[in-house]
Amino acid sequence: YLAAAQFNQLRHLALNSAMMGDAGAMAIAKNPVFRLKRLELTHCQLTEEAMLALIHAPHLEGLRQLRIAGNS
Repeated sequence: YLAAAQFNQLRHLALNSAMMGDAGAMAIAKNPVFRLKRLELTHCQLTEEAMLALIHAPHLEGLRQLRIAGNS
């Protein structure tokens, strides 16, 4: 596992087709250590609830790009 300090440096995360589902998206949405600028989660089997959680996560307000195509 990476230390939280390492995640704090992460600016671009691409997990396209990772089939992570809502659990993975919710973990990103609820974890304030992520300060991403680009997030790509296409074709990850996300529901509308998970996508909305990402959109409304306060620590992800700085996103310049959010790719969530190909989900429910």
